[in-house]
Amino acid sequence: MAYYIGKANEKELVDHLKKSLPEYMIPYAFFEIDEFPLNSNGKLDLQKLRQLSRKKDVHEANIVLSDFEKKIIKIWEDILEINISENDMGKNFYELGADSLSVVRFISEIEPLVKKDGIEKILLNPSLETIKKYKN
Repeated sequence: MAYYIGKANEKELVDHLKKSLPEYMIPYAFFEIDEFPLNSNGKLDLQKLRQLSRKKDVHEANIVLSDFEKKIIKIWEDILEINISENDMGKNFYELGADSLSVVRFISEIEPLVKKDGIEKILLNPSLETIKKYKN
C-alpha cells in the first residue's frame, strides 16, 4: 500500500510506477491524504496513517446494489479472500488481484448466473458493469 499527497488518480500512479518498478513491487492500494501525520517527535505517525487508510467495505458503505451485484461481489471476495471497498467498485476482477486459478473458479461460479454467450465478453472485461449486461 502507498500513501501520497496530490491529485493523481490510482491509474496514473500505477502507470508511472510500471515504467520503473517490477510488477511485484507496485502497491496494491493507494491512499490520497492531505498531509502525512506526525507524532510529537516529528516522525511519521504510523498508527494515524493506518487509521486514514481504513476504507469502508462495500457492505458498510452507502452504495445501493442489486441482489445480483451483491452476489457477484461476494463471489469475488470469497475467491480473492479480500473485502471489496467502495473505492474498488470501478475495478474489474483482474485489477482486484485475480490470477489464472481464481479466474477459473470465478467462471465456474458465475456460469449459472449469466448467459452462455456472455462468458467470453466477461473474461475480456470482468467488471461488475459487464457482468450485469449478461445476467440471466
